[in-house]
Amino acid sequence: MRRSSYPMILFALAVLASVFAAPRAHADDERISGPYRISASFVEKPLYALERNTLLVRVSAADTGAPVAGLESVLRVRVSVPHQASETLAILPVEGQPGDYRAELMFPRAGTFTIDLFGSIEGRSLSERFVTGDNGLDKVISRGRQYPHGSGYVVLFTFGLYVVGVLYLLIRAGLKRRRAHGPTTIAS
Repeated sequence: MRRSSYPMILFALAVLASVFAAPRAHADDERISGPYRISASFVEKPLYALERNTLLVRVSAADTGAPVAGLESVLRVRVSVPHQASETLAILPVEGQPGDYRAELMFPRAGTFTIDLFGSIEGRSLSERFVTGDNGLDKVISRGRQYPHGSGYVVLFTFGLYVVGVLYLLIRAGLKRRRAHGPTTIAS
């Protein structure tokens, strides 16, 4: 082996070491709640309004990382617009993935939403709040341009006022010109 190939081998070993030493990809938002680690993420990114998406919730022991299974009957998810309407949903277990749960969501519009995970785990009360657009969870956005309902009428009304205003100015200018030149008489 030539001496010139050593830097390449060292570089390859450094790349392999960094790949294996890199931390596992984690959820969009993760926190410790008592003896549990709670994480939340969405399957599809970015989050679009009026499109179905799945919220994934993972519950594991904070110290060992062991998944906590069987929580579908004691945990709920409440999705709400801050200080407005809310909807409470059941969470379902992800098949073949102990400690992983899912809730199917469809956000009605673009904006910020709060997602409260609440219930109890082994007799301990749990209440965690996740917010879209905050702490790693994506904000709900609209696909393409999305205008409020009735905005077409506002545009038509505004255009109509513009046309009426232009006609008013033209008629007024014509009347001023007519007055300035005096009455016209036809001589025979």
